[in-house]
Amino acid sequence: MSASDHNSKASERLKQNPTPPSGAPGRPNLRQLALVALLAVGAYLLLPQLAGVGDAMRALDKLSPPYIAAALALQAISTISQAHVVQQTLRIFETSVRFVTLLEISLASGFATLFVPSVGLSGLALRCWYLSERGCPLDTTTIAFSIEAVGQAAAHAAMVAIAFIHRVAQGRQPPWASLALVLLVLLLCMASLGMVLANPAKRNWRFRLLHAANRLRRRRGEPTIADAALEHRLTELQSSVANVSAGVSVQLVLSSVARNLATALALYVTLVALDQRVPLSSAVLSYSFADVLGGLSSLPAGLLVTETSLSALLNRAGVPLSAAVATTLVFRLITVWLPRTIGLFAWIDLQRRSKRPLWS
Repeated sequence: MSASDHNSKASERLKQNPTPPSGAPGRPNLRQLALVALLAVGAYLLLPQLAGVGDAMRALDKLSPPYIAAALALQAISTISQAHVVQQTLRIFETSVRFVTLLEISLASGFATLFVPSVGLSGLALRCWYLSERGCPLDTTTIAFSIEAVGQAAAHAAMVAIAFIHRVAQGRQPPWASLALVLLVLLLCMASLGMVLANPAKRNWRFRLLHAANRLRRRRGEPTIADAALEHRLTELQSSVANVSAGVSVQLVLSSVARNLATALALYVTLVALDQRVPLSSAVLSYSFADVLGGLSSLPAGLLVTETSLSALLNRAGVPLSAAVATTLVFRLITVWLPRTIGLFAWIDLQRRSKRPLWS
């Protein structure tokens, strides 16, 4: 066969099975589609009422400093409760770290999620990095993080369920959408934790992940980890979670509820600071629904999705749009931007005292 015949046949095969050019965008994955859908929902809720958004900045003149101070105090309680949740989850695996250090790591992790957008993984990676310097294995930190997520979802579910019952008792329309969403998130979190802690004898994705890591370790000339070692470690973690003491469980539940409830109360107090009176149940439902939507969006701190959905939900609860947007701006400043700013300084301090700093 001549070279020209060979080239013509090759070109025919390329025409029949064209290869996409390098760098061409592929099909969007489910997470990208879900993100677009969430942004579209937020825009749909808010855009029809944009006529009053220009008055939001003027509405800030009505802020009452004592109530803003109360909202700041409530956010401080929420931040401290979050660090306490981390401490209790680590206690499940008989790991002890100073509370002040955990508070610093929690604040720095929050800043990292904004500084290095990565669906929240940058914050988890930072937590793993600094806790490993204090004797916490990687698997312990990641499973503790999963337990923390389950606790937060359970706290949201409990708050929404109470608000649901309160509305039914008053004869008002029950928030079925909020209840269904938080229960779905709770089930997903529990299912994810169950997958991680499933029977370690099964050669499932965890072992395939180990094999991929071992291939990388062999290329670097590092010793590999045997399947038996992973199976033993997973069995230990499974036993630790199954045998958690009642005292640790109660403290974990109470800290998770305190964390979410304090933030919801901060939203309510911010509304009062702008002279807006709504039922507490409406503030709780608006906060929980917007927080869960922001978490599902996978954006850093739920940016844009949380702001649009919270403003629209407060407006639907009876708050004028200008006041709803002003409340959202102040609330997010107190609960997101201020803690992240403090987290930057916490990160710098952790770096200064680190034996293996992330940068030199």
